[in-house]
Amino acid sequence: MKFAVPLSTRSSRSLGTLAIATWLALSIIGCSRDTTIFEEKTPETVLPISTDGRVLLPKNFYDQSVGRAQVETQLDGVTSASKAIRFQTQGGATSAGAYNGTGTGNRALLGLGSWHGRPLGTLTDMRWEAKSDFGTLQAGVILQIDLKCDGSSIVVAEARPAALPAPIAKADAYVEYRALLTDTVWISLKAPLLHPTTSAELLSTNTGSPRSLSDVYAAYPAACLKNGATGAAALPKSIPTAAILWSLGDDANTASASLFIRRFQVGSEEYKDLE
Repeated sequence: MKFAVPLSTRSSRSLGTLAIATWLALSIIGCSRDTTIFEEKTPETVLPISTDGRVLLPKNFYDQSVGRAQVETQLDGVTSASKAIRFQTQGGATSAGAYNGTGTGNRALLGLGSWHGRPLGTLTDMRWEAKSDFGTLQAGVILQIDLKCDGSSIVVAEARPAALPAPIAKADAYVEYRALLTDTVWISLKAPLLHPTTSAELLSTNTGSPRSLSDVYAAYPAACLKNGATGAAALPKSIPTAAILWSLGDDANTASASLFIRRFQVGSEEYKDLE
C-alpha cells in the first residue's frame, strides 16, 4: 500500500502507527482459524459459510482438521486446470488436548454441513472418488446420527478405510470407494449402541466387529443427521462438527500422506467440479 508524503513529521508518525496497527489486525484475521464453524441459530440451521479462515472450499464444505493436517481445493494434476479437494497430513505428533480423548495424531477432516437435520433414510448412497498423492493412508467417512432427531441421543458412526468394500477403478488413476448404510463397515466412536427395547447390540466400538446401520435405522426410524459437538473420541475437542465427515488419518496418526477426492455422491446429490 502507498501512502501520500506527509505534511509534517507528526502526521508521518501518526500514519505510520495507523498502518502498522492495520497490518497487524489484518494479519491476525488472515492467519487465525475459527474452529466454531457451525454456529447453529436454530437446530435446523447452519451459517452459510464455505471457508474456515484458512482455505477456500466449495459451498457447504468445511475444513475441520486437527493438528498438522488440512483440506483444501487444489489442482489434481489430471489436466492443467482440473481441481479436487486435497487431504493432507504431516508427520509427527500434535499437542495433547486437541481431540476428545488423549489423541496426539494428525487427522484431515472435511465436513459437509448441508445434511444437518435430514432423515438418515435419505442417505441411500455414499461414494467418493479418490486418488493417492503420496503415503499409504486412505479416506474413511463419519456420520453423526441423532437417533430421535430431537438432540437427546447422538451416536457417531465411522466407516474406517480397512473395512470398506474393494474400490472400483475409475479414469485418471482415481478409484471409487463406498460406505452404504447396508454395508458391514460401521463402528461407534462413542459407547456401543444398544437396541432400545431388547438391549441387543446394534453398533460396536472399535474393539468389536463392524456392523451395518440397517438395524440402527430399523430401531430408530426417526433418526436424522446432525451437526454439533458430540464429545465423540478422536474428533476435535469441544467443536461442533459436520453431520458427514470424510477423514484421512485418525487421532493416533503420525504419518505423512496426501490424497485427492474429486467427486462425492451423498444420497441423491452429487458434488463434483469442485472449485
